[in-house]
Amino acid sequence: MRNVKKKLDVTKKIQTRITKDLYYTNSSWPIKEIDGVEFIAVTKSPPESNKPQNLHYLRKDSIEYIK
Repeated sequence: MRNVKKKLDVTKKIQTRITKDLYYTNSSWPIKEIDGVEFIAVTKSPPESNKPQNLHYLRKDSIEYIK
């Protein structure tokens, strides 16, 4: 039987470049493209599996990832 690696849901912490607000994003959330510009789904609080998430979209080129 073949071993198949499953993609993990990775949560990353990001901040906006201008206002320095903190947000969280997950690798399984959708990316939208509007007029050739990519927007990623984010939340204000860390995602939890037992709570519903209210997703907002930020322009991908206006954020930076925090380690």
